[in-house]
Amino acid sequence: MFISTGAVLSVSPVVFELIEKDYDTFCGFLVKLAYGSSLSEALQKMALDELKLVDRAIVKNDFLVCDGFDFRAMLQSVEAPALVLANRGDKMVPEQQSRELADGIPGAELTVYETDGHMPHMMNAEQLNRDIGAFMKRAFSRP
Repeated sequence: MFISTGAVLSVSPVVFELIEKDYDTFCGFLVKLAYGSSLSEALQKMALDELKLVDRAIVKNDFLVCDGFDFRAMLQSVEAPALVLANRGDKMVPEQQSRELADGIPGAELTVYETDGHMPHMMNAEQLNRDIGAFMKRAFSRP
């Protein structure tokens, strides 16, 4: 299962600059990108408050790890059934990156939800769980 990811996860240099220069603004920006437009104001505030408690060095390191992420050369060797799940309006990992991941893994399936944000497991939880269940039945049922 691959949720909101790709084989390559490039990070804009603007992200690192904002983390260093204006962490509060960065946190607001990240919450909006991560959760999309459907998250209530109360939950946005809670997520923002929690994110601001995380040391900026940890957040920067997480994005550095993402920026160095490149597993394209390994995709053809994946032998397990794979399902890639993405949101069409994800600005952190655009749909095209998830599509390229699915295209690179032999026999992988791709499901794209018609919503924004980076977290289909939150924005589309019920449908995502149904899709995972159906995939598991197809992929692992015995004839």
